[in-house]
Amino acid sequence: MSESITSGFGGPARQPSPSAGPSGPAQTQDTLTFEGCREQKQDIRLLFMWLRTLPRWTPEILTAPSLPALFGNMTFSSDNARDKGLVALRGQDVDAPQKYRSIIMRYMDKLQHWGCHAFYHDLGFTTSQNIWMFFMKLSTSGTSTSAVVPSGRPSKGMNPKQSSMAYLLVLNYHIADKMGWVFSLETHGNLRCEQHLVNSQRYKHACSGNLGKIVTTLKDWVSLLDTVHDAFLKATEDSSDDARTILQQKWESADWDDAAAEAVLGGLLKKGRVRKGLAHRAMVVQNFEDAAVALHLFMSGDVFLPSEVLVAKFPRLGDASGGLQLSKPISGMVFSLCLSPVALFSHKSLCSNQITEEKYYEVLTALGNTGQPEALERVEQTIWLTLMLIARGADAEACIAELLGWWGGFRETGVVIGLDSGVRTWFEEPELPSTSRVQEAREGEDPAPTDAQRDGTQMADPADVDVKFEEVYTLVQDACRVLHIDPDNVEHRAAIAKMHDAFKQARMTQCSLPKASIMLLDH
Repeated sequence: MSESITSGFGGPARQPSPSAGPSGPAQTQDTLTFEGCREQKQDIRLLFMWLRTLPRWTPEILTAPSLPALFGNMTFSSDNARDKGLVALRGQDVDAPQKYRSIIMRYMDKLQHWGCHAFYHDLGFTTSQNIWMFFMKLSTSGTSTSAVVPSGRPSKGMNPKQSSMAYLLVLNYHIADKMGWVFSLETHGNLRCEQHLVNSQRYKHACSGNLGKIVTTLKDWVSLLDTVHDAFLKATEDSSDDARTILQQKWESADWDDAAAEAVLGGLLKKGRVRKGLAHRAMVVQNFEDAAVALHLFMSGDVFLPSEVLVAKFPRLGDASGGLQLSKPISGMVFSLCLSPVALFSHKSLCSNQITEEKYYEVLTALGNTGQPEALERVEQTIWLTLMLIARGADAEACIAELLGWWGGFRETGVVIGLDSGVRTWFEEPELPSTSRVQEAREGEDPAPTDAQRDGTQMADPADVDVKFEEVYTLVQDACRVLHIDPDNVEHRAAIAKMHDAFKQARMTQCSLPKASIMLLDH
């Protein structure tokens, strides 16, 4: 078997990065076969080029010959400008950097072993071959500039168990990718992330069902964090005690008047408000602890165990009948990876609102990896640091309180308050704000090429695109008159629909919203 490998976005074929580690000599694209890779225990992350379309931050994750060696060179000091969250959270704990390093390196050792040896042998020949071919097919040359998104259902040649294995494989490398981003993994040479723009229409289409419920709670993520900040850091218990005291006093009094009635009503309302705040607080702690459980399942490799073996090892993972639906305990991690770890602050249980594999891929590719507000990125980094502390054994409630204390100071700087409403409501209407870190080219460097540029096409100027669409729109109107197109005719309407799709695709290709294209779509 010898197939060309592309990014999955229709770009030109690229050679797999060479691997000269324990996997043996490098294989070229012409010799990239399952049998050869299995014999040499070739690291699978170097083979599945399709994975390049999904990791959002650290390209080295899929190119370095060894993950342990790559992460072993990480720095955990405060010298790095993007390490402010670590400094804020570790406080007086001088051992915090080593605690982070130890858990990360243990994970990388396991992930390297699983990707080089266990994949080919522990899964069995048929299973590993089917998954291998699944990724190869996704990575073959295509003609579309859109991401190739797996359906989430078993593909031809794979059963549901094998499809689930492929999904868990992707999640594993996404977690590693996030760690590289959070700890500012040093980049080498000109290796930079491929930029994939936000596709707002695809994102909105995906925001239905359980995902839509969670996105609704993030419609103003700044206010959400402020609410949780108040629930954690204000003396809510004392407020509840005050309300109880008022009610007790009025109950013990034999007199009753309008003032007493107002006092009782106020006390009941105060208790209700406090109770809601405490319930939200408890749910946030639960979401963080659930996500930490999921992180452990991935980092230990237990996530790949058969359900019955996993439940036998951890009985509390099982449901009332003793069974296990793996999508439930890993749901918090899934939301954190494809949407945002800010979702952990939702007042809804993430484990009770699982999303499908298909939805995960759809949201991840729709949000892309460029254009996210810088303030949101900093918050997300700090949340990931907090989550890793909890997974390391730190008290969840205390860690979240420290995180929210950092948030309070961050708010006081005015960085978030000064941002426009489009940043606050980014999860409801994702766009490309000027404050985006990824949009700004580094000084002295050329920005990473987009998929369109890699295909040999350049991004058109919006004004030029508008002019072109005006011309096309006029031609279409003239053609309709000459051809006597009747909108009520079924065949004519079908032809118009095809033309509509063509213009829509053209608009998406240009990655802009020219006014003429909107006119065409509206008519």
